[in-house]
Amino acid sequence: MNKKRLLKLAELLEADAKNKKGVVFNLSGVISKTSGAPFRLNRGETPPMDCGTMACAIGLWGISGKFKGVTCSSDGWPVYENKTGITAAEKYFGLKYEESRMLFLPAFYTGLLHRQD
Repeated sequence: MNKKRLLKLAELLEADAKNKKGVVFNLSGVISKTSGAPFRLNRGETPPMDCGTMACAIGLWGISGKFKGVTCSSDGWPVYENKTGITAAEKYFGLKYEESRMLFLPAFYTGLLHRQD
């Protein structure tokens, strides 16, 4: 596990949680806060962000431009070394399967998914 990278993301989440403009991350993707329409990135664009939902950590990681080698697909999913979404996060942050889901999937936050032995 790469704690330095995870702490960098945590700091970014705290800073962006205070932002009142920009985009909101939700389960259906990245949504414009002003229009409510799906947000699409243009090449090289780094919009202001607002992490008002549980799904924001992985979206912010991809869209922020603050993490070397990490990009964001046009639908808001992070991309790293030809991996997308949770799989990309596992590789970048050095996480195990269960760790990545606990950190980045909202269903785990609400107790909807339970480990089955």
